[in-house]
Amino acid sequence: MIRKLTGIASSAQEDGILLEVGGVGYHILCAERLRAAIPQGKPATLWIETIIRDETILLFGFENPQQLQTFRLLNKVQGVGQKLALAILSAFPLADLIRALRSKDHLVLTAAPGVGARLASRIVNELSEKILNILPAPQNADDLANAEAADLLVQAISALVNLGYPEHAARRAALFAINEQSAQKLDDVIRASLKELA
Repeated sequence: MIRKLTGIASSAQEDGILLEVGGVGYHILCAERLRAAIPQGKPATLWIETIIRDETILLFGFENPQQLQTFRLLNKVQGVGQKLALAILSAFPLADLIRALRSKDHLVLTAAPGVGARLASRIVNELSEKILNILPAPQNADDLANAEAADLLVQAISALVNLGYPEHAARRAALFAINEQSAQKLDDVIRASLKELA
């Protein structure tokens, strides 16, 4: 299964790009935002999701693993699918999309073409917690602080689950420790979480 390709972006297609790798041209489906960012004739590395549909092999390309993970989550929501998932990724910078999902701001998602209020609500309801495990690459000091907090949350949840607590309870307690108790170190988060779970 193809997971990552590095080659020369030889031309932009309507729904993706043509990536030449070792003399072989791969048609990579990708978000419009990514197509516009990849200069033609220059080296490019894309993370790949391979989907086999009927007798056709489809390759979807992404700028980084976080974008790929987000696509996978969106694609699992009923009523979204691959084409609409790419449209959603095209509509927002990844950090803004993740922020909207985490805060359950469904109105933001309706800015994406093809996403109505009902579907937007379904997306945030299904993904608001799952998206916590995806850390967008920080672009500035605020993003770095958010990424560090999210990383701390993931580590705390993992530690609590290893101690035998259910994931949903571990997530709730860790969120309480970080947001309400202002815990900033892993040991402090775990300690405050254990008190909340007691």
